[in-house]
Amino acid sequence: MLGRELFPMKAFEGYLDRFEPMFGGDFLPRIAWPRRLDAATEWRPNADIIERQGEFLVKAELPEVRKEDVRIDVVDGLLRIRGERKLKVDEKQDTVHRVETFYGKFVRTFALPDNVDVGKIRAECADGVLTVHVPKTAAVMPKPVEITVQ
Repeated sequence: MLGRELFPMKAFEGYLDRFEPMFGGDFLPRIAWPRRLDAATEWRPNADIIERQGEFLVKAELPEVRKEDVRIDVVDGLLRIRGERKLKVDEKQDTVHRVETFYGKFVRTFALPDNVDVGKIRAECADGVLTVHVPKTAAVMPKPVEITVQ
């Protein structure tokens, strides 16, 4: 049965090879065909932003991403999470029939509000989820200014 499933995919791949150059990219960015496993693709991990009493949480789904392959920084009020998920396949021993998950480099950027303490941001990774803790600072209320009407 597996051979029957692959034949139509191989034929479809031939059509993509002919038409992709006209449109400047992949029609199916979610699928990396076996001949393209070494190609670098960018992907965007899903992320949730949660506000709590004293902090914001940014939770990003990073399955199979080692913490050593993740970089987090803050530049100009933007929290940037970047890294890479690598496909580990021995092309001499393994036959890959389909890859539907994203591999390659990724970058996610989030605007931070003014009331955060950038110096106390911390991150942890467990069960394929990166959690970035962004602590809040006390809200600074502007002083009222009285304007005289002339």
